[in-house]
Amino acid sequence: MDHNLSISVIKLRKQQKKKMILRSIGLIFIFLAIIIGIVFVALCLFGLINVPIQIHRIGGL
Repeated sequence: MDHNLSISVIKLRKQQKKKMILRSIGLIFIFLAIIIGIVFVALCLFGLINVPIQIHRIGGL
């Protein structure tokens, strides 16, 4: 009985490790998505700030 119990415990631990790995991968993807989103928004804002200035310069010339 003890031998079977230890096997089931090992299986449970392996499953928990898989879950932990999947969670960590998921968190990494979420983190990357947030970073990419922030960078994209920042670039858009900078673009919106820069584009009118460039248009104004061209119009001024």
